[in-house]
Amino acid sequence: MSETAQAEHAGRLIARIEAEAQAECDRILAAARDEAARLRATAGARARAHLKAEVAALRRDGTQAVARMYSRFCNAKRQMNQAEGARAQERALGRLCGGVDALWADEAARAQWCAQVLEEARAHLLPGAWRVAFPKGWAKPEQAQFAAAIEAHCGTAPEMTEAADMRSGLVVRADTARIDATGPALCRPSVRLRAQLQNELEQMMGLDEERGAGA
Repeated sequence: MSETAQAEHAGRLIARIEAEAQAECDRILAAARDEAARLRATAGARARAHLKAEVAALRRDGTQAVARMYSRFCNAKRQMNQAEGARAQERALGRLCGGVDALWADEAARAQWCAQVLEEARAHLLPGAWRVAFPKGWAKPEQAQFAAAIEAHCGTAPEMTEAADMRSGLVVRADTARIDATGPALCRPSVRLRAQLQNELEQMMGLDEERGAGA
């Protein structure tokens, strides 16, 4: 083979090798690009999943934090309302006692008061020698009328005694039993009285809230 032919053959061989090398390079590059794209997609999916999980956790933590805050707020509000309710009850009890004394000073209210005491005494005390304690300043005609009613029921005139430390009301005794219808006794902070006051206060607060909402 002449040198010229050998050179041509070598050139074709080199060209084929270069073409095959280029094709292999292209194949490797394409595979690399595909792999890179796959990795990017996987990484993106993982990143999105991680981000979604983080957002869900933040929302869950936020919801729980809000729930805890609301619970603390409700507890604080309930304690504040209870404390204010207790103070309001004490104020109401003080005013109630003052109002009861004022009722005894009113002739018509005092007459109803005495009639109620007499009714309770007749219902719960045995007839006999009753003793009646009353405040200073109770009108003589009213004393006489009350004593006459007791005598008509018991058959015996009661012992009537003025009590210097009594401001309003009456105490009727029969042996060891008694009907205490004085102002302090009527205002004594019993469970029933406190419940009635609390009910009145809650109704008043409800009316105030309705008025505030309508303003």
